[in-house]
Amino acid sequence: MLLATTKQVLRRRWRRRNRLTQCLREPREAKAAFADPSKRAVPISTIALDAGFASLGPFNRAFKAETDKTPSEHRDQALVQKT
Repeated sequence: MLLATTKQVLRRRWRRRNRLTQCLREPREAKAAFADPSKRAVPISTIALDAGFASLGPFNRAFKAETDKTPSEHRDQALVQKT
């Protein structure tokens, strides 16, 4: 099936796959930042921007899809477990 696919379709599928992979990887990287007590004062929006998201809404949705928790809930639980 892929052999009968045009280059344009393959490129579009590849870009979509890369965006999905990036959106799944970045919330995992942010989880580590939320669990770090030295980053307790860093706003969630800053961590979202550092993870490559343009705004907080998409970051929150991707993070919740990955962890079943909001970033705030995850941070609170991670920091309580470390103390």
